[in-house]
Amino acid sequence: MDCDGTLVDSQAAICAIMEECFTLHGIAPPEPARVRRIVGLRLDDAMARLIEGPCPVSPQELADTYRVASARIRSLGTFAEPLYPGAREAMLGLSTAGCVLGYLCVLGIAKWPDRFGITKLPGETTADLRVPRYYQMIVLLAIVLAGVMLGQIVRRVRRLAEEFAQRNQEVRSVV
Repeated sequence: MDCDGTLVDSQAAICAIMEECFTLHGIAPPEPARVRRIVGLRLDDAMARLIEGPCPVSPQELADTYRVASARIRSLGTFAEPLYPGAREAMLGLSTAGCVLGYLCVLGIAKWPDRFGITKLPGETTADLRVPRYYQMIVLLAIVLAGVMLGQIVRRVRRLAEEFAQRNQEVRSVV
């Protein structure tokens, strides 16, 4: 799940990895402000934009070095990628709203099928088009379980962010 820049504030991490990447090739690293402007681009394109003047390596080589440095640094947990303030609450709120909206749609289709474009065939009555109550309960259960799964994902992302922050503190205390 890619959370960079949406749920997780990864700008500092990206800038640090970019600095290491350029330094490994003996190139002056770009300013953090320039790095922040290219976040979201394909890595090869981002590197091409960050290179100033003649460069001894290609953007592809820089991108490969970035990937290796990123994997190494992230595995060490030497920097924090905290959740944005309110990200957890927003995800839980959106999942709850999605559950309620899904259930209301099921109820609406059951109660007013003609308003949702569900038409009767010749010989059918409106009662034939209604969604039985037990089907509604099954759909409600499925929607609730989906919300529970999303909640588990949110908790897992938060725990990972807390673990990274803790490892970062441990590394800083050792250094």
